[in-house]
Amino acid sequence: MSASDPDQGLQLCRAAITNNLDLARHLLALPEVDANTGALWRVSDTPAPFSPPVTPGFIEECQYHALPLHLATLAGHVEMVALLVDAGADPNEVDGRERSALLCAIYGLDTLRATQATLDYLTLEHPSHLTILQDPLLSHPRLSSRSLHAPQDAVLGLTLACLAAYLDKPRVLELLLTVGRVEPD
Repeated sequence: MSASDPDQGLQLCRAAITNNLDLARHLLALPEVDANTGALWRVSDTPAPFSPPVTPGFIEECQYHALPLHLATLAGHVEMVALLVDAGADPNEVDGRERSALLCAIYGLDTLRATQATLDYLTLEHPSHLTILQDPLLSHPRLSSRSLHAPQDAVLGLTLACLAAYLDKPRVLELLLTVGRVEPD
């Protein structure tokens, strides 16, 4: 984690969530900013790529330390995720909610609660999340075995494969087993 200026971390997070590639490139070119620079973030500021859009208020509101890679992943911004990974964003890092970028790609919403209101969205396999999951996340050369196989504290100790099965996401599970080399639990 970098000791970057918090304002630059917030700018990078905003660039990631709005898919502003030019601003992200500019910020990442600054020597004091790295791709793992995060900022304090509100859940309500994170869009999801689903249609119809998630109704405001369906997701619990909270603030946490967000990372640009995770925000771009949640929003489904394929090019931004690739840019951040190329700039050194670590797919093994967890955000302030203890989520890896892989977990964000599987969940697809900036929430940790599966409620009646969010379940319809949590069970969707959005094409951009599948693309992000396959490449660059699962194909990343520094992706750790722990990131792939360990129980995830953010989702009550489920592994990524168990989470994909629980949410009935067969294409996600297939990617985890083939591209990610995850062992079936």
